[in-house]
Amino acid sequence: MNEWNNIPISIWYGLRDNGTDWSNELHHFGLMDAQEQHKPSYEALMTITSLFADYQFTKRVETEEQIYALQFTHRSKSIYALWTTADDVQSYNLPLAAGNGRLISLYGEEKSVEWEDDGFEVELSGSPVYLEVE
Repeated sequence: MNEWNNIPISIWYGLRDNGTDWSNELHHFGLMDAQEQHKPSYEALMTITSLFADYQFTKRVETEEQIYALQFTHRSKSIYALWTTADDVQSYNLPLAAGNGRLISLYGEEKSVEWEDDGFEVELSGSPVYLEVE
């Protein structure tokens, strides 16, 4: 979202939780807990930073309202970040020529995928998925 909106920096509130008191909401904003164990937000950040390290934002693909498809490129490769703001899962067909690639979850789980000339069909939720086109 920052790239799309020309925001040059992202700031995380804290690397590690400030404490373990569940009644103090300021104790739980870290990417790691107070014992330095990785929280899901840490895994999501590592996924996105490693995946997009060499890529530049190219464009937002025209979609229906509440569906987001952002394209990032590096040389001749593309990665698409895909998600929806709708309350329920949305089916979306990303217009692509026949090809193959990897579908990567928010937390880095990967799955090889193929699609025909009619595009890549994907189920979207509020958690982004990333399509790396080979």
